[in-house]
Amino acid sequence: MLPTDNTKKRFLLSFAFLAAVAAVLWFALKLLPLILPFLIGYLIALINNPAVDRLVHKAHWNRKLSAFLCVTLFLALVFLVGFLLCSLLIRELSGLLALIPPAVERLPEAMDGIYQRLLHMLENLSPELSEQVGKSISGMLDGLITLPEGAIMQILVFLYTLVSGLPGIALAAGTAVVSAYFFCMDYPRIRSFCLQQVSPKVQAFAMDVKNFAVHSVFRMLRAYLLLMLVTFLELLVGLWALRIPYTVTVALLISLVDALPILGTGTILIPWAAVLFLTGNPMLGIGILVLFVIISIVRSILEPKIVGDHVGLHPIVTLLCIFIGLKLYGLIGMFLVPIAVIVLNNLHKNGRLRLWKQPPA
Repeated sequence: MLPTDNTKKRFLLSFAFLAAVAAVLWFALKLLPLILPFLIGYLIALINNPAVDRLVHKAHWNRKLSAFLCVTLFLALVFLVGFLLCSLLIRELSGLLALIPPAVERLPEAMDGIYQRLLHMLENLSPELSEQVGKSISGMLDGLITLPEGAIMQILVFLYTLVSGLPGIALAAGTAVVSAYFFCMDYPRIRSFCLQQVSPKVQAFAMDVKNFAVHSVFRMLRAYLLLMLVTFLELLVGLWALRIPYTVTVALLISLVDALPILGTGTILIPWAAVLFLTGNPMLGIGILVLFVIISIVRSILEPKIVGDHVGLHPIVTLLCIFIGLKLYGLIGMFLVPIAVIVLNNLHKNGRLRLWKQPPA
């Protein structure tokens, strides 16, 4: 066979494999709502399995008792941390929500003050241009005045949807907890049964995929959680120094927004600073901008090192995967598509697959 035929064959095989991976990923995402409680249960069992194995082989405990104790302690720790965080957030959010009605009442007056300041800035412009700009600004401010009402309605709709979905959430959570116990108690048998259904070659490949996937997920989580923690601490110190009330909740909410791709802290801090300048509080606005600059500089220094070391993909490839995942599968795809590409990249680097030609170093 000619070398060109070999090249074509490798290309077709690689393309077929990528198409199969994409099809499996699409099908898995469609099934995800149905199997998510069991995936969570399996993940809990996977986390606790090393401790259970240690108790069984070194302390000679019964596996079911060991699994029951380890999973129970893990769930108790998660519940305790979640309860403390939720208690803090609910207390501070209650205070923040109490500030909304008086702020909405003062909004028309504040918007009128902003409008007058902007008109004063336009006095040196030509009358025609000043009138056109004034009309545009007036329409924009009218929209801003009605914005809180729409936002409040959206919040109420979200809360209603959340409350109406509580029975389903409780059922899914209970299923995840029960399945975690069963997965952990019979983990060796379940693993052995699944591996026996395929050939040794497929077993080795499946174990590589599983190890790469778990390793990649934890590396990504560790990388982005570390960046989020750094941003949260910077916000916490900065907002506390600026005497912003409800510092913990505000810092946490901005950190969550910053964790989402493309958005970043500037999505909140820059408009916040602009509003402060327009409402006659320039010193606090400058403080917010300085905080944003510090966070941006620290992130630009840390992110290439932390994310690059943990993820192992070029930033352009990572951004492309995030964009494609977001467009095709929403927020879930935004995280799963990069993980799938990381797994493929690891398989390629370790010689399990040949998907592309490696450029010279």
